[in-house]
Amino acid sequence: MNMKSHEAPVTESMQQCIDYIKQNEDEIAEYVNSLFLAQKDVIREQLLESLAAMLNPIPTHYEWRSNDCPYDYSGELYEDGKVSLEQTVSEFLESEYTGASRATYVSHYGLSYNTYGDSLSDDTLEIGCSIMTDGIKDFVQRNAGIPCERFSREEFFDIKTECNEFDPIYDECRASDFFWATAAVEFAGIDKMTLKEVLAAV
Repeated sequence: MNMKSHEAPVTESMQQCIDYIKQNEDEIAEYVNSLFLAQKDVIREQLLESLAAMLNPIPTHYEWRSNDCPYDYSGELYEDGKVSLEQTVSEFLESEYTGASRATYVSHYGLSYNTYGDSLSDDTLEIGCSIMTDGIKDFVQRNAGIPCERFSREEFFDIKTECNEFDPIYDECRASDFFWATAAVEFAGIDKMTLKEVLAAV
């Protein structure tokens, strides 16, 4: 049985918003993509600041090695100096470990070690979804005359739920690329910058 987030009914204006979004998903996705392009410089600055924060102080460089456990192939990390600032942003995100780990719940691989890409992906997904949500609200207000800012947080949550969590729009716009930090830094044009250049740019 489907459970609502609260007991408040769907108002007429909410239903109008829901119907309009469902009928215009492709157009909304295109509009959201235009916002990503328009905000590219802002996104670039946000990502550079996040990366610089990760590098201050210069973090430990970890190497992975097998611990020869016959029951678990997770291995372990050991400290090996500091992260090199000569590597590119992409190399840093893909190859450098933060030192943290998480349970995998996969047989024979109890732990997975987090990379800086995993860590930054939390930020990039938030950036992407925020731009998408703002774009949806703006598109609806501009083209349908429905003032989304009048909806409460709970009401807009229900609108999102009724619109399949905005997944059809998410899948067709750049917000889905921001699920991965590596794709986000490539979009921002900073993937080939060295870490030294990142620190100098902030």
